[in-house]
Amino acid sequence: VASIILSMAFYGKRRPASWKGYKGPAKFETFTQVLKMSASVVQEGSCLLNYLRSPPQKGGLGLANDIVLTGASLGGSMSALCSQSTPHRVAVAPCLPAHGAAPVWTRGSILSYTVDWNKLARDPPGPLPARVLDTLPEGVKAEPSTPAEVEALMEHVLDMYTNLLNEPPPKASDASVVVYTKNDLFVPPWSSRKLAAHFGSELRPLDGGHGSGFLLAHK
Repeated sequence: VASIILSMAFYGKRRPASWKGYKGPAKFETFTQVLKMSASVVQEGSCLLNYLRSPPQKGGLGLANDIVLTGASLGGSMSALCSQSTPHRVAVAPCLPAHGAAPVWTRGSILSYTVDWNKLARDPPGPLPARVLDTLPEGVKAEPSTPAEVEALMEHVLDMYTNLLNEPPPKASDASVVVYTKNDLFVPPWSSRKLAAHFGSELRPLDGGHGSGFLLAHK
């Protein structure tokens, strides 16, 4: 078994220059960075899959049915996204995934408390795309002025652009397994279950939370 690990944008050596000297986990400065990261994963993941599947005479490795996409936490969500974005049949095993960024960064999840909603309320977003404006739910303001209003708008934007339920399931949904933890406070368990239902995946629950599920459930 061989592995290719895709280092996502804003992680590892791909951190922006403005983060120089910072040694902690990725700290997104804007919601736009979250969207850019997702877009880059789709493009780069597609290129890797094409390389793995293309025949040797075309510069590839010629692997037809021996590829599995996987990842944990954000990597789990990104592996699911890549499986939806390729025309090829590839197995996928997302671990601890969310079905989108909205339930992770809003709705009272742990990471929602790391967002400076007060600052975002003082520095509201610029002009929004027509796609966003035309689909604003009742009560969500295009020009928010309070932390709660900003969070509601960002939830809608993230749900529009990162919700995996908005896209068809992968071609090989019969070769997909979603692993989640029952007491996860970073990725709501209901979000992982939603993804599994959309994919038609086998669902494997684990005891514990986000960290313990990842560290202690290896077999």
